[in-house]
Amino acid sequence: NCRQQRRARDRLCREGARSLKCPPGLDGVKLLWALAGNETSFGKNNVPLHEQAYCYRGRYFTKEVATLTRKWGCMAHCSYGPWQTLLINATMAHPEPDPIKMHLDPHYAMEATVAFLNKRIFESQRAVTLKDVGDSYNSGNFRDDIIPVAYIEKLIKNYDTPLGI
Repeated sequence: NCRQQRRARDRLCREGARSLKCPPGLDGVKLLWALAGNETSFGKNNVPLHEQAYCYRGRYFTKEVATLTRKWGCMAHCSYGPWQTLLINATMAHPEPDPIKMHLDPHYAMEATVAFLNKRIFESQRAVTLKDVGDSYNSGNFRDDIIPVAYIEKLIKNYDTPLGI
């Protein structure tokens, strides 16, 4: 039922936040909740999304994506879970990520999302603000010229949205 699903999403955000290496001033629970709000309406629209830029001849069709493609076909070009984490980014938590598990097991997807946030956004890029995190999560790097204004505005709104809606 809906109430149980809301509680499960809340628990997942709380559990994931324990492993997040958020900078001071950012609440990990609220961050995971807000990202899920942006990406899947807080987990309600949790379906794989094919990302054309990661597909054959796409801008981000790298050697690593090609390796995943040989194993999984176009499932390697999708994002999964409540946070729509790309399969290639799931390798930060799961060296040989499984797109079926990414889709069916929110806990597995949460582990991938947390590892991606920690390694790419907090450690590598050194994002500090909610705006920086949202920009990086959506466009790849908050230091580039791509600024997803609507995504960031929605993230700020969702960050202040109480869990369990």
